[in-house]
This record gives sequence, structure tokens and C-alpha cells, in this order.
Amino acid sequence: EFSSLPMETYYMYSYTQSIYYPVDICSTAGVIQQISWQYNGGSTMATFDEVIVIYMGHTTKSTFSSTSDWVTFSGLTEVYNGTITLDQTPHWIAVDLDTPFAFNGTDNLVIAVDRNTSSWIIGSSADFYAETVTGNRSLEYHSDSTNPSPSSPPTGTTRAYLPNIIFDY
Repeated sequence: EFSSLPMETYYMYSYTQSIYYPVDICSTAGVIQQISWQYNGGSTMATFDEVIVIYMGHTTKSTFSSTSDWVTFSGLTEVYNGTITLDQTPHWIAVDLDTPFAFNGTDNLVIAVDRNTSSWIIGSSADFYAETVTGNRSLEYHSDSTNPSPSSPPTGTTRAYLPNIIFDY
């Protein structure tokens, strides 16, 4: 299934959070060095750089209980600040973390993605693959006019999806 997670590329700005259980990460403690998301190749442009900031954190939340139930910013650590390049080829987008994240293997892991590209010329079909899950394990916000602050995100939309992801230690 295609999704606006981990980021919505059709709008100028987006902020998302997704909760992964230890079993989603093989219940293995360790230092996450890289993550990869499965991209569908639906860009209308040959290449396009997305400006993103990625945060990670441990959380006791198992789902988002409301459209404003974001994991607080104080519980997140910035692990990447840069660009990823999307194009017209379906593939896994690998992101080497600037600051590797020490996952404890027992708590749930939240991954937040703040997209700050301020452009939507990539087209409406550029998406990522996601899996349907039980419960609202993702929360997302997107807008063409408001660039949300991760420290105080606006009301979003809960989603019973998780972006397809690979964790590399």
C-alpha cells in the first residue's frame, strides 16, 4: 500500500511520527546506524532532493490515542539532518544516521520525520510503501502553508499504518 508515511511529498511541509515495537526491530538492542524506507518511484521529476530531519526516541506509547497525542519533543533525539534524493525508480532509500541511535531492545521506538522541502513539484504519485497495522501507530500532519514545529506540532491525523523500514545496526 502507498502512504504519506514517513513523509508527505505532495505537500510542502509534513511531520510524522510512527511507533515500532521491539518485535518490529527483531527485539535486538543495539546502535541503529542506518534506516531505509521503501519508495515507489512515482516522482514526476528525474531527481528531487527532499530536505528532512529525522528524530528517534524510546516511548511507552503503543499507539497514538488522539490526533494531538504526539510523542513530546523532549523525548526525541535528532539523528539525521540533510537531504534524500527521490527519483523515478522504485527502490529502498537508505539514510545513514548522523547520530546513531542506541535502541534498548525493550521499549517501543518512535521515529519522527520533519519534511522541510517547501516544494511539491515532485508530483502526487511519489509515495512510500506502508503496511496496515492494528491500532493508530502513526500520526501525520501536512500543509502547503504551515511548516509544523516538531517541538509543538499541530493537530494531525492518526493512521493505522507503518512505513516499510529496514533497521541496520
